[in-house]
Amino acid sequence: MRIATPCLVCTNKLFNAKTFNILPKMFVLHVGQHKMQISHKVNIEMNQQLYTYKLRGLIYFGDFHFTSQFVSENEGIWYHDGIETDRRCNFKGNLSDTENDALLYSQGRQVCSVIYALE
Repeated sequence: MRIATPCLVCTNKLFNAKTFNILPKMFVLHVGQHKMQISHKVNIEMNQQLYTYKLRGLIYFGDFHFTSQFVSENEGIWYHDGIETDRRCNFKGNLSDTENDALLYSQGRQVCSVIYALE
């Protein structure tokens, strides 16, 4: 995987090279405490063929507690907190209508990892 585009926040060039022998069906990126633009899609080239991964999940951390949001096939965003929502997920909106800051922060917690799945 090669990321050679500039960061949308700080404009520094990003570069991260990973080699896959087998194309993964999904991958998780740890973003830590960085404020960044979260891409709705990521393209990966392998064997001269382009593969598209869609944003499928976001994991948040704060106050010693993890929460999550998942993105459905129709790009609906669903919030889950095992303590607050138990086994239910609450609909938060559509990905295409959601500002980047609403993806970076949820219920006072900051995103720490993003999950992408092969389209």
